[in-house]
Amino acid sequence: MSLTKLKIWQVIAVGASALQEGQKIESPAKLNEVVFYKKWGGNEVKIEGKEYMFVKFEDILATEA
Repeated sequence: MSLTKLKIWQVIAVGASALQEGQKIESPAKLNEVVFYKKWGGNEVKIEGKEYMFVKFEDILATEA
């Protein structure tokens, strides 16, 4: 996958664990890490002029501490 098909953001908050097929799944990302995720993944929201991205655990492809 080329870098042009990835999006990159810094993690400022991490949600609670999720259940998938009865299994508890922890976030693959930690606070302040940089995450790489699918170009069409996530929901971009603008709050008071700042852009934020909400991304599902399964859309995160890699993290960088």
